Amino acid sequence: MKRRHLFEIADQPFCPVFLRHGFYRLLQYQVEKIYLGILPQLQQWLLSINAEKIVDLASGNGGPWQTLYETLNWQGKLELSDINPSNTSKAFDNAPSISWHKAPVDLNNPDTWPEEPLTLFSAFHHLSPDQAQCFLCHCVLRRQPVFIAEFTQRKISRILGMLLSPIVVWIDSLRIRPYNFTLLFFTYCVPILPLMYWWDGMISHWRTYDVNELKHFTELANANIDNTESNKYQFEIIDTYDAETGIRLTGIIGCPRIN
Repeated sequence: MKRRHLFEIADQPFCPVFLRHGFYRLLQYQVEKIYLGILPQLQQWLLSINAEKIVDLASGNGGPWQTLYETLNWQGKLELSDINPSNTSKAFDNAPSISWHKAPVDLNNPDTWPEEPLTLFSAFHHLSPDQAQCFLCHCVLRRQPVFIAEFTQRKISRILGMLLSPIVVWIDSLRIRPYNFTLLFFTYCVPILPLMYWWDGMISHWRTYDVNELKHFTELANANIDNTESNKYQFEIIDTYDAETGIRLTGIIGCPRIN
């Protein structure tokens, strides 16, 4: 099906901070173990770039990193970042190797990016095709390693499946501790959060790039940059089916080639 770059409510300036926080809180809870299927690729990428510190972009409330970091055989430092850093959770306050980048970091403004290798989970689809292309071109120009992963898919079955997502929100909201009674009110009494989750989840699937589109972006990024043998940047496409979760994980791995 054709990709549609429609808006997501959580991305909008008019979205109240508490609703955005509630949305990210739910997402963090639900994706906690989803990305374990690409743990080998992430482990290999970290080893290949010899990273002592990496920066996660568009972290929201931290996404899958609590589980990933505990599972990885890697002792480096992780810095989480977001365009709205004041809205991030305190879930990692007791993890000395995980910190928050205090200044806003914008995917579309490389001047705000830290210099360390970058990761991007569940957020590449937020970029338009031109923005996605520019993002990868900047990674090549800056010779900055990047690891991008998505669990959403542009399939009609996944989009229609989101019709059941309000039920999932009602169930999961009772499992997340500590309780936030404002969020519970807007989940059960005035069900704005379930409707927001349905809309943003549906649009996330609709905006997700397929493997062929990801490959096309990487080819253009290399073609548009002076990529001589002495300045080579290499990409690899992630396309992994996790039998345990039944979810297909896609993405891009990029790093400067070591001669």
